[in-house]
Amino acid sequence: MTIKQMQQAKAIAQSDACLPNYSLDCFAGLCLASFEPVTCSLEQVAKFIRHQCLCFDEKTWDEDAYKDILYSRKKFII
Repeated sequence: MTIKQMQQAKAIAQSDACLPNYSLDCFAGLCLASFEPVTCSLEQVAKFIRHQCLCFDEKTWDEDAYKDILYSRKKFII
């Protein structure tokens, strides 16, 4: 996944886009050294970003959580 694609996924995540049909199972264990690259869609990554980074008040974004995903972006094959 390129940085531009990651920026697009973040923009989708921060929008009002409905992303209910995308599974997040492929991202389980992302921060583990043994995590293998996964094939996924831009929308799946957007949903994952939203799931991981949107705080409970649904207004605040956890930028540290986003940075963790950003550093792992090369493990996402779009």
